[in-house]
Amino acid sequence: MRAAALGLCLAVAVPARAQEARPAPSAQVAAPSEPVAPSPATTADLPEPKPVPFGEPATDGAGFPWKKASSVAIVGAVYGTAWAWVSAAWWTRKNASKGFIFLDEGAFGLDTYAGGSDKLGHYYANYLMNRGFAGILEWGGFTRTGSIVTSTLLTTAFFSAVEVKDAYHLNYGFSAGDVIANLSGQGTALALMLVPKLDEAVSVKLMYLPSEDFYHALSTEGPLNTPEDYTGQTFLLAYHLASLPLVKQDPALKIFRYIDISLGWATRNYKPVPPVPVPVRQLLTLGVSINFQTAIDDIFWPKGTAASTPGQVVHFINEVYQLPHTRIPFFTWQRIGAPTKP
Repeated sequence: MRAAALGLCLAVAVPARAQEARPAPSAQVAAPSEPVAPSPATTADLPEPKPVPFGEPATDGAGFPWKKASSVAIVGAVYGTAWAWVSAAWWTRKNASKGFIFLDEGAFGLDTYAGGSDKLGHYYANYLMNRGFAGILEWGGFTRTGSIVTSTLLTTAFFSAVEVKDAYHLNYGFSAGDVIANLSGQGTALALMLVPKLDEAVSVKLMYLPSEDFYHALSTEGPLNTPEDYTGQTFLLAYHLASLPLVKQDPALKIFRYIDISLGWATRNYKPVPPVPVPVRQLLTLGVSINFQTAIDDIFWPKGTAASTPGQVVHFINEVYQLPHTRIPFFTWQRIGAPTKP
């Protein structure tokens, strides 16, 4: 209040002094031989002082950084929700162990519990969260370097905590394979964020459609364990033909802008366990898929125009997700194993 009162006094005093400085009319008569001095500035000529709260310097319209606060709140809310989800889906239904235990799951072995898709799930989740949260923080107004570093540290901390938590629950345990997959996903995200040419050429995607076995498992396991619907998932590494210089330069080849060459990995009949025993399958495929990211960008945001915030969200979704039934494999290598035991 004292600072505000001081500001108010100054606002009143300045024009008052200007008025007091003006000479009386009789004093304005000068000798004819002497030049007449210019009259002092009037109160109308003086800029009106702007009161500044608490004596702080004026901010020129800058207010609370709502966008930065929103980006931090979004990241925090997603991490909090994710932790609550995995807790309810995994740990609340398992008994605690008596100590720190390790678990060797066998990675991509044919007789493992998920055939390797669980490791790619860790890889993809780390890739997705690292890129996604870095983008959200940068959108909020944080520097790109700061956003990438912060997102990497948060993702590392989150998934490290998950592994430590697993280590104290029976039937889980600390998995070195999971840690390697986590770090690989983060490394891929960093490589694409730091090397624009690489980011232009390739994308890591998930093609997912809930499987029939998943719908059947809803009645027995509940809806919280959806990440283990490996039968409905196909992990893709897509190469964008749109990145080729020839496709960029020749209008006759424009159609190739919307085509990707993609390498895919999928497992079938591991998780959820089918109600009727069916042999498990591992599938490595090479195929062509539709590049929806480039197609939608060309339609709604042609060159020279900037996408809105919803547009950026759509762009990122198409960066990491492939719509089901929009890919045609032309080469398939598979391994078949014994049915998964319930």
